[in-house]
Amino acid sequence: MRTILAVFLVLVFCAGAVNADDAIGVVTYDVSFPLGDMTDFIDKTSWRGFGLEGRWMTTPNISLGVAWHWNTFYKTTGETIEIENGHVTGNQYRIIYGSPLMATAFWYPKSPLDNPDFMPYLGIGAGAIWMKERLEIGIVAFEESSWHFGLSPEAGIMIPVGYYTNFLVGARYNYAFKSGDSPEYQWWSLSVGFAWTN
Repeated sequence: MRTILAVFLVLVFCAGAVNADDAIGVVTYDVSFPLGDMTDFIDKTSWRGFGLEGRWMTTPNISLGVAWHWNTFYKTTGETIEIENGHVTGNQYRIIYGSPLMATAFWYPKSPLDNPDFMPYLGIGAGAIWMKERLEIGIVAFEESSWHFGLSPEAGIMIPVGYYTNFLVGARYNYAFKSGDSPEYQWWSLSVGFAWTN
């Protein structure tokens, strides 16, 4: 994960150096909801998530940027599970880490740099999603990590609350395509946070 964060920070620095005057910085707290086959392993809401974004206005209505999010899904259970040569019953601790690192594009009806009263936006991210599954049964643990190509369409609003500071609410659908022997993953994220313009 240090590599992912290092890549994100380098991308933000390089993009910011190109056009720092037209930048939007975003920090969010993310609540996420697993979907599809992911719910077979963990079906509980994740309250552990956050995001960092840099957006740079290329026109008054369009921004390009990078986004990095981190989500942790977990569940404790005592149900019986099937393994290769039989079944196992016991206390289990299940964890899925999901970390999308995306190039993003967003559209706004008006320029967010003009600090309008109410600013909806639509966007999409495309890039890499790092996934890690971990299963602990007693003193035994099994884990597997994988990289996936992913997409993340998003919609939200920004509302000014102070000097170049906006309250942000967004909904994002995260889809990690199947990668080798690793299955696809998908989840919804509800993000709340702040966006700063300059």
